[in-house]
Amino acid sequence: MAGSILIAVAAVAGFGFVSVEDAKRLTQPELREMAEFDVRSGFAKVSTSKVWIVDGRYLRWLPAWASFPDFSVPSDTDANVASPAQSPEDMTRLGILSRQCEVEAIRREGVSPQERAFWEPVLGQVETVIARELDDLGRNGTIDPKRQSLYDDEIDTVYDESMKRYAARIGVRYIPFAPEVPIGVTQPELRQMASDYVGSGMVKTTPPVVKVLDERSVTFQPPTAFTPYVERGYSPRINVPNDRTRILMRQCEVEVTRRVRSSPQERAFWEPVLVPVEAVIGQMLAVPNVDGAPDFDRLFRLDREIGTIYEGAIAKYAAQLGRVLIPPSFSSAQAPGSGGPVFFDVVLMTPSGQGAILLAPWLDWRLAGLRGNGADDKIFDNIAPGTTKKLYGIYAYKLKDPSGSVTEVRRKEIPGSGKLTFP
Repeated sequence: MAGSILIAVAAVAGFGFVSVEDAKRLTQPELREMAEFDVRSGFAKVSTSKVWIVDGRYLRWLPAWASFPDFSVPSDTDANVASPAQSPEDMTRLGILSRQCEVEAIRREGVSPQERAFWEPVLGQVETVIARELDDLGRNGTIDPKRQSLYDDEIDTVYDESMKRYAARIGVRYIPFAPEVPIGVTQPELRQMASDYVGSGMVKTTPPVVKVLDERSVTFQPPTAFTPYVERGYSPRINVPNDRTRILMRQCEVEVTRRVRSSPQERAFWEPVLVPVEAVIGQMLAVPNVDGAPDFDRLFRLDREIGTIYEGAIAKYAAQLGRVLIPPSFSSAQAPGSGGPVFFDVVLMTPSGQGAILLAPWLDWRLAGLRGNGADDKIFDNIAPGTTKKLYGIYAYKLKDPSGSVTEVRRKEIPGSGKLTFP
């Protein structure tokens, strides 16, 4: 599914929640209305689908994706208390909403007659799957994660097949967005896949680099291959590539080494290294699945063996020069601190200094709609101008004037401490 949803929110004093048990059945027109509002207002971060023709030979594309604010934290929060918003039912609703936001993003961008002629039949199929998912949710109150994954796979397949047909119609090779190495792929087929992914730019690569530092040492950085669009989180279905995808990345490393280190002297050095590397890749291809999933331990051991082959070859080269190899260094990404968000002391104001600000964390407001009950009085906190609150993140708000009339819902991100006027 396009767009991972990473949400960390907390239960709050002063903001009410609508229980999942009270949720009413959400209809597709209601879902479309929410998606249109979230895309138009900026509550949802969206990117529409992009298509490139590379070198006149390859069609590559990025699917549309939608994501939501990571934090939407109310005032007076105990950050150690889990929110009802983290329930599986609510995560299911947000997942369905993100798929509808993708549809909305494509419709807003694809406005020419040619674009509409292409996309509308595709989006119609996607919305048919979303309708079945909504019906499933309405009947059962939740969707098992495995079943929801099947819905997401079905939607991804609709997009994927549409691109495949378009590529065939214009006579270019289609490069699937999500690199996959299913059981049964042969090594010649894997080499062709690697050539296509490297040639189209869908896999980013760097060739191996060997440097003689001084009269005593040599450094080495092995070849690398990675899928930047996957790592940016465009699609949760492939956000954590399975270990069989790693097989393709290893073959792409071989491909870029042969393409870039192509002089006679370089080939004389690298071919004796790449031959045993490809032998291990062949062993990785032969590893069967266990209970429907890759044998992670065995694949990991073989992957480490490839690293040993590269390092051993460069160590031997360094020894021939009378030097020692300084092994490749890899810096581990440091996980963010486990502390909660930094709250800002915010003085809430209206333009006139009168009336009231009706304020709710974006997530709570949206979930009230997704649960089908609205219930503004339970979601919004009625705040008088001049009140100081501890806030962080993105909020939905409405302004109430002294006469009691209320504006439509608007979006506000808290920039920091101090006086903040809600226009």
